[in-house]
This record gives sequence, structure tokens and C-alpha cells, in this order.
Amino acid sequence: MPYIKITGTTYGYRKPGSGMTVAVTPKDPPIEVTEAEAERLVVKHKVAEYAEAAIEENIPDSGGGQQPYNKEIKLAELQEIAKTYGVENASTMRTKDMVIAAIEAAKSAAAANDNDELPEDDGEGGNDDEPPPNLGTADPEGAEI
Repeated sequence: MPYIKITGTTYGYRKPGSGMTVAVTPKDPPIEVTEAEAERLVVKHKVAEYAEAAIEENIPDSGGGQQPYNKEIKLAELQEIAKTYGVENASTMRTKDMVIAAIEAAKSAAAANDNDELPEDDGEGGNDDEPPPNLGTADPEGAEI
């Protein structure tokens, strides 16, 4: 199968055997695709070019510096991936479900921390100390109930 280098867009790449799709951009190394897919991307859409080879370790991850994961991955690999998400005790976990749950918890905690950092008031909004208006039901004149 040929290797191609994405040159003009972001491409949803499914690494053979992984079942997971990751975003590949022009900044990423070459990827291996089928002949038909290479033809489609290089000749028809002109968003890639043929490349000699790729370094397997540099195949892109799912974004944000984090590796994709699923239940088909070996436990030891999941434990290593968990470390990239900040799970400290992953090596002591003995089931894939435990490791995946810990990764999900770490992702949720990271997202919550990101949401805690709200931007400062730019002066164009309302006062945060002001209570919301009391909106009662409307009583239009002449309306029959």
C-alpha cells in the first residue's frame, strides 16, 4: 500500500487494524492508505502527495497530544496510554474497564478544569452580581382564556 502526505486539508485517517479515526493535517508525517484512497486524495482531490514511507511511531494521535484508545487494545498498552492522560496508578489496574474508566475520569477532570478558567468581563456584558429579571406570565389585553 502506498504512503501519502496530506498537503491541503485535514483528513480523517483510520489506521489499519485500529478501528479508530484520527485527524491528519499537513503537519503530520506520511500515512499508509489503499491504492484507491491514494488515487482519490492525490489525483482527484489534490489534497495529498505520494511519499516514500512513514515512521510508524509518528502516526498522529486523536488530537490534543492524547492517544486514542478502545477495548481492543492490550491492557499494558492501555495502561501506558492512561499515563498520557495523567492517570498515575494505571499500572496497578488489572482490567481494561478499570483503565478506560480512569482515562474517562481524567478527561472529565481536565475538561472541568478548563471550564473553570472563564474569560474576564469585557465590559460589554451585564453585571454578574445583578439578579436575573423576574419574567412573569404575559396578560395581553383582550385575550380570552
